[in-house]
Amino acid sequence: MESSSGVPSTLAVKLVAPALGPAYLRRPRLEALVPEVMSRRLTLLVAGPGFGKSTVVASWAGSCNAVWYSLGAEDRALPALARGIIDAFRLRVPALPPELAGAFSSGGAPQFEADGS
Repeated sequence: MESSSGVPSTLAVKLVAPALGPAYLRRPRLEALVPEVMSRRLTLLVAGPGFGKSTVVASWAGSCNAVWYSLGAEDRALPALARGIIDAFRLRVPALPPELAGAFSSGGAPQFEADGS
């Protein structure tokens, strides 16, 4: 979903990995785990603030053609999360079909009924 200026509708800061500044502290132990992570379908990186999660992932993302999307409170709603991820992919795959974003617009998401149990 793009604005009239051609820029994705998601805030640009959510779509770009953080820059590694001059004070970047390498994490060789964590960086050594990246090849194993690449062989997995899903990897969760969990640690408290200041442990270097964003830094090690940004370092990896900068070395390949990765898609970056930073989660926020607004992403608790599936349509907002899907739209943001699609916008992130669109930066790498500009020809991504526009119908993808429309599938998650208001009312387009799948509806589920309670099963009563």
